[in-house]
Amino acid sequence: MVDLLRESPVKWFVNIPRLLDRLDRIESVQQIAFTAKVRAQVKSATQPANQFAAAGTLGQAIEKVFATQQQSVAQYRAQVSQLDFSVFAGMSWKTSRDQAKEVVSIGDLIDASHGRSDIAQQAAREFDDMARVAACLYSDFSEVLPRIRLAWAERLSQYDEPVNLRNLSSLPRWGDEDETGKDLIGAVERRTMQALVDWLYTRVDVGEPEAVALISDLVRICILLASHAPVNQIIAGHVSQPATVTKNGLIQLTVDLSKVRIGMHVFMYSSANQVVARGVIEDLSGIKAFARVLQVFKEGAHLEANARVQFAEPETLDRQPQTSRKRQAL
Repeated sequence: MVDLLRESPVKWFVNIPRLLDRLDRIESVQQIAFTAKVRAQVKSATQPANQFAAAGTLGQAIEKVFATQQQSVAQYRAQVSQLDFSVFAGMSWKTSRDQAKEVVSIGDLIDASHGRSDIAQQAAREFDDMARVAACLYSDFSEVLPRIRLAWAERLSQYDEPVNLRNLSSLPRWGDEDETGKDLIGAVERRTMQALVDWLYTRVDVGEPEAVALISDLVRICILLASHAPVNQIIAGHVSQPATVTKNGLIQLTVDLSKVRIGMHVFMYSSANQVVARGVIEDLSGIKAFARVLQVFKEGAHLEANARVQFAEPETLDRQPQTSRKRQAL
């Protein structure tokens, strides 16, 4: 996704187009347009059709999001590769600059064929800042409890089109509290993640829908990637027979016993796909696991036969989020 950001047109961004104003000679402006055409031709010839081997539902969702944005950027670069350079003949500096703004990418400016290393460095700095903030965001998402990330990933995997993630409070369970009233994510962590997202959206021109969609999908990729590996470790099973949830009650579950062990945590879901209880495995027999209920999130909830449950290591699910220390980009 960061590579796609590098090949996106400068007109999508707020701060980068003004760097073209500092190419104060007609030859420099036309040279950067020529570079854009050559680089686009090389990219079009070498771009792999598919860089991923999707694994599982989240892997497929990640692949789909990336492929959509890859196609969008590839179409733009394909048009640039066909640029008729003769149109620049006789153009004024201002007209040449306006034309260059339509075809030049961040990567074209960074390559410095225009002969201005200071402009290349500033373009690289802006690009690197966006990459670092995305990395910080991915890191912070990774520290959220896996059961919350799972809810985010399941929601975001349902959409084929870009989802506007400008306001993270739209994510499921964003402001949820535990039974003691403590934030499951943490107020500081929520503010930090929202600040990173806000910063990313301020880097693009809101008048360019494709640019906004790219940032939205960049944020979505951060969430899906942060959820991918840990969520794969959450093992699924189901309730063997109907039961009413009560604290310290014993619930019989069906699961692949080769994947679970004594002491693992279990989250039990209602038919409405809401977590109603948390338990711990205290016995295994045949194809059955027996979980003692530790917490009840919905008093009197009834679990139907085949109701969904998920197993995971307690140290993974219960660890508290930590504030990321990687803030240099801000």
